[in-house]
Amino acid sequence: MTLAVFRCYVAPEQRAEHDRLYNQMHILIQQSPNHIEHKMFTAEDGESALVVEFDDLQSLEEWGENPDHRIAKASGKRYVFTSYDVAVREVVERHVKSDVRPEHLPSIAPSSATPTVRAGHSSEFPQEGQSWE
Repeated sequence: MTLAVFRCYVAPEQRAEHDRLYNQMHILIQQSPNHIEHKMFTAEDGESALVVEFDDLQSLEEWGENPDHRIAKASGKRYVFTSYDVAVREVVERHVKSDVRPEHLPSIAPSSATPTVRAGHSSEFPQEGQSWE
């Protein structure tokens, strides 16, 4: 599996154009061979991060050459993004618990959580200002 992480800041006056382009690419990428999933996240400081998963690097590279995607990328580089950073990596290890999604997890108060106990260490949570040692 190959991951691409696209981080960017959108020019405030270009937010509507960004959303329009994203919606177009959102539909188009789902038709791309070997696309697994993609999700957009936004940080408190306004930075967006798009995480894209493909079965393999070749499929991601083919997506990068899609004519409509190339036009959207050029628009982003030219005037939509004030800055961006793209990283592409092959996944060498992955751990998944796929039968439970976060929205289905029960709410757990910190006091009811059970910490992992290391040999020779207390099983109690440290108090404020204390360490696990």
